Amino acid sequence: MKTNREIVIEFNTAFDTNNNDEIAKLIAEDFEWHMLGDSVIKGKENVLKFFADHPDMKVITVTKDYIIVDGDRASVAGEVQCTDKTGKIYDMDYCDIYELADGLIMKMISYTVNKKKAM
Repeated sequence: MKTNREIVIEFNTAFDTNNNDEIAKLIAEDFEWHMLGDSVIKGKENVLKFFADHPDMKVITVTKDYIIVDGDRASVAGEVQCTDKTGKIYDMDYCDIYELADGLIMKMISYTVNKKKAM
């Protein structure tokens, strides 16, 4: 059986590369994705539909500066540069918090902050 650390790392790799098949293997049927300050997507089917409906959202670069696992909770934080469907580039700091059970990710809470340009 995979460790929670391995599951979270595999999920992040799948997320960063738009690999919906791998994401589907790693999240629970009743998975919840809380994008704080924006929206909540509930259910594996709805999360996969979100990714399918946004194929132009792509990660350009990403770091994983912190990976912290404590029992059935984990957190990954770093910097990400991505595009939206219009091609606009976003530079953000992020922190994702995960709750796991029985080898699956049950919940992800995402914090993102747009970086400001240096003055």
